[in-house]
Amino acid sequence: MALDLRDACADSMRLHIRDGKFRKARWVPLSESTWDVLRDYIDLRCEMFPTTDRSALFVNVQGDRLRHSSVYVGFRNVLAGARMPGTGTNRPRIHDFRHTFAVRRVLLWYAQGLDVNALLPSLATYMGHVGIDATQVHLNGAARLLGPVGERFHEHFVQHVDGRA
Repeated sequence: MALDLRDACADSMRLHIRDGKFRKARWVPLSESTWDVLRDYIDLRCEMFPTTDRSALFVNVQGDRLRHSSVYVGFRNVLAGARMPGTGTNRPRIHDFRHTFAVRRVLLWYAQGLDVNALLPSLATYMGHVGIDATQVHLNGAARLLGPVGERFHEHFVQHVDGRA
């Protein structure tokens, strides 16, 4: 919600998070398909409302910067329209997308046979965390990770500890 138009960098398909958590800045690369949708949004947004490079990237129907309260209400309306189950603390939250992203990224790395431990610092940076301990919070309790983690541990054990390899 704090992004300005200047933070969307077309030449590199990245967003510049200038003032993230703990006042930490970072660049977030986007996929080509995501950039295409964002570019179309920016074109329409700039046609509808006067802009400077410091104008808000995401705006409401009046052209004003989005507020947390309106995003929260909009998300709740989307959930209701989609008939998403859950009530109270069991209902999906916007922040849950971060958890899903982190788990899916780690699962993909496991599927690709990559060194997940070596890649966790890059995931932490991408998510705007100071260190991997904050990122691990997003991964704790993710049952979908147990299979790949167990398989990787078993392979390591057989090759380096058990000597049966």
